Amino acid sequence: MGAVVHTQTPATGLIIRNGRMCGVSTPEGNISTPIVINTAGPWAYQVGLWAGLELPLTISREQDIVIEPPEDSPTLDLVVSNMVDRTYFRPIGERSILAGVGHPKENEPADPNNYNREASKEFISDIVSRIEHRFPSLRGSKVTSSWAGLYTIAPDWNTMVGPTPEIEGLFLGVGGSGHSFKLGPAIGMCLADLILQGSSSRIDISPLSPDRFSKGVPLRSTYGGNRG
Repeated sequence: MGAVVHTQTPATGLIIRNGRMCGVSTPEGNISTPIVINTAGPWAYQVGLWAGLELPLTISREQDIVIEPPEDSPTLDLVVSNMVDRTYFRPIGERSILAGVGHPKENEPADPNNYNREASKEFISDIVSRIEHRFPSLRGSKVTSSWAGLYTIAPDWNTMVGPTPEIEGLFLGVGGSGHSFKLGPAIGMCLADLILQGSSSRIDISPLSPDRFSKGVPLRSTYGGNRG
């Protein structure tokens, strides 16, 4: 449909003139465009700085493990969110189980360019003890793999979607706080509507406007996050 994809071409800056987007700089040269969408995940804050914006974003390292139950133990068939122990589980593969620790918990600040991408020994010991406490039949399970990724967190734990009031032509889809993976397709469609039509006909996304924090109207839902 006319799109051109530039692979292995990292953005290195934004070109702004008189408060309007004019392009993106790359090692291969500048790309002229009146519209730029910042969906850079953990790097969204840095991209914001290119435009002189300090986006209210926090980065936290999040860890998960995969266990393989003993052969004589029943495995898990359902996705479970256990709010008592602050744990979550889901089956993966034929017999394995993915497990992690949910919120509320302390954020773990991280540098998106340099962080430990495996779960720590302390985390593994903690989550295994929680699993064995809740599911005694899983005692003796083997940890087969682990990893760590990053949450990019907005102050109210909801995505910032829409135009920036400071720079004409600069749009945001940032601060998903751990749930943009599943919301990403809908966010993309709404942003496309907003850019092409001026509003989204699919759903009213104005409560997700990036300027809601400066206006003092953050979302008050209990969807995720350190609610205390």
